[in-house]
Amino acid sequence: MGSSDGFRAAMAASSALSRLLADQTSAASHLAAFTATEEPEKRSEDEYRAEIDAWEERFRAAWAEAVELFAVHALPANEVTVVNKTQTFLHDVEVKLHLDGAVEAEERQGYGDGPDWRDLKLPSPPRKWGPRKRDLGLHAGYSASLAASIASQPYMPRPYLPPDASWKTTGSVDVEVVVGDLRPDATFQTDDGDAVLVIRGETPEQIQGTWTATARGYNQVFTGAVQVTIAEPTHLTKLVRDFFDLD
Repeated sequence: MGSSDGFRAAMAASSALSRLLADQTSAASHLAAFTATEEPEKRSEDEYRAEIDAWEERFRAAWAEAVELFAVHALPANEVTVVNKTQTFLHDVEVKLHLDGAVEAEERQGYGDGPDWRDLKLPSPPRKWGPRKRDLGLHAGYSASLAASIASQPYMPRPYLPPDASWKTTGSVDVEVVVGDLRPDATFQTDDGDAVLVIRGETPEQIQGTWTATARGYNQVFTGAVQVTIAEPTHLTKLVRDFFDLD
């Protein structure tokens, strides 16, 4: 092989190396574009402003109901106390209450101590303006070993425990309380913490009502009267501002 042949071979190798480097650079650029942590904003400024205006209109329409739902979470829940004032052991006791007047029973929805946007039935605001993080699906599932570990754990469902009290708005309010056995001079108190009594319009000093009670072994219905005192007014402004993180 002459010197010219060696030169041509070297040039061919150099050209192949250049193409390889170029291919690798192109692949790297495509990979970098695919794995970029952010993707650019696709909405125009006018489209974003239109989304805000539409959200504001829906928010204002839902606000009145949201305040009432917020109050149900913010106000103390009602509980029922039953006292056995006799010297007889009562078995399988059930108590029914009827509260007169324009009173309603509202039950809390959701979990936890406070409400969230879904509990208040408020529309979610538009996504903030600007680029957003790209979802690469890296955290979409469990690893095979973790999934197998979870699957191997025995499933132990919690037994269903019915509430102590059932509250119903029927033009007024009717409450059914399952007490069970009640010893002499003993006190039973419900502990569900989900119902709040609400009065719209003019507020009386007290809500009047009646109660009936039955017990196993007694072929009679015990009856009596009950008064529910109206709580002091609760100002929700600060609570609402704290919830929305407003200064």
